[in-house]
Amino acid sequence: MGRIVASRQQQGFTLIEVLVAMAVVMIGMLGTAALADININGNAMANHMTVATTLAKDKMEAARSAGYEEADDLAGTEAYGAISGNSAFKRVVTVQTNVPDAFITTVTSTVYWDNDTRHISMTTLIAKEWGAS
Repeated sequence: MGRIVASRQQQGFTLIEVLVAMAVVMIGMLGTAALADININGNAMANHMTVATTLAKDKMEAARSAGYEEADDLAGTEAYGAISGNSAFKRVVTVQTNVPDAFITTVTSTVYWDNDTRHISMTTLIAKEWGAS
């Protein structure tokens, strides 16, 4: 009697191979999605810091322009929503006369965001000009 030899050719993938390949792809996609989320949050934070720095710098420039005599006029708080075009920020300006020494005014501008959980501050010193009329 003759032997019957079954010839089997494998075509395609098994269900297990497909499931393993899908799991590997999904793990890679989850890692990419997590990195994208971190990147988006980092960009939003950098944007807020840039805007806050610009707002603080604007007050520093205003203080320098006002000079020693009028620097006190800048003191105060601009609440959330009060800064035109930047409602997500609050700005507090403090002015200390004769600090750290006589005839020197210290101006500090602090800008807050995220309900006062984050802030940036800038300080400048303005000296009295002698002999200026």
